Amino acid sequence: MTDGAIGRLAHIRAALAGDVPPGDIRRIGRLGGGAVLDLGCHRVSAIRLFGGEPLHVAADQVTDPAEGAAGSDLRPAATLALSGDVLAQFDVALGFPAATSSN
Repeated sequence: MTDGAIGRLAHIRAALAGDVPPGDIRRIGRLGGGAVLDLGCHRVSAIRLFGGEPLHVAADQVTDPAEGAAGSDLRPAATLALSGDVLAQFDVALGFPAATSSN
C-alpha cells in the first residue's frame, strides 16, 4: 500500500455502536468495561495499522449514568493527528438502541 497505487491516505474514519443494557459487564469500568476498552480498542488498532502512531489526540466522552457503571465511558469520540497530514476519527457507543420500525 505504500506505493500509492490507490492514492494518498488523507483520512481514516472508524465507528461502531451497539445497545448494551445497563448492568452488563461491558458497561462496568472497574471490571474492564467501557466503550473504549470494549469497542474502541479495535478501531484505534486499525487506525494505527493504516496511519501509524498518532502525534496528537483530542477526545471527549459521555460517561455512563447507569447504576454501577462508576462513570465509565459510554460514548467517546476522538480525533487523531497522524504524520503526513493524515487525520483519523473514531467514535464508539455502548448505549445506542437499535432503531425500530413503526410498521
